[in-house]
Amino acid sequence: MSTPDQQRAELLRHIWECGPLGVAAVLRFGAELGMSAAEVDLRLAHLHTAGLIHVDQPGEHLEAWGPALDAEAAARTAYGHLSGYVACRVCGCTNNWPCDGGCWWAEDDLCTSCADPVAVEA
Repeated sequence: MSTPDQQRAELLRHIWECGPLGVAAVLRFGAELGMSAAEVDLRLAHLHTAGLIHVDQPGEHLEAWGPALDAEAAARTAYGHLSGYVACRVCGCTNNWPCDGGCWWAEDDLCTSCADPVAVEA
């Protein structure tokens, strides 16, 4: 990972794909991305403030970080923006975080899940 935004993007995707994750697991993944514990904490705070992830038991006895309810489209859109990957203009999916059930590109920035089915078949 080369930028803080890319690190934050991958941390977000990892929590959505594998969460909820305990603190040790999140810190371990952050270390794999080249982040210190303080850098992981900072990126988690940004993602939490944006409403993209939640804490199972906030406070001194933090238990786990997990996906925020009803925020998958927002999380995928944020992932596309932070990572720099091409994202669908409707749902925010990317090659690394596709729609449920899979999708492919109908246009440069529109996935088949969001495209007009008649236009995709033509």
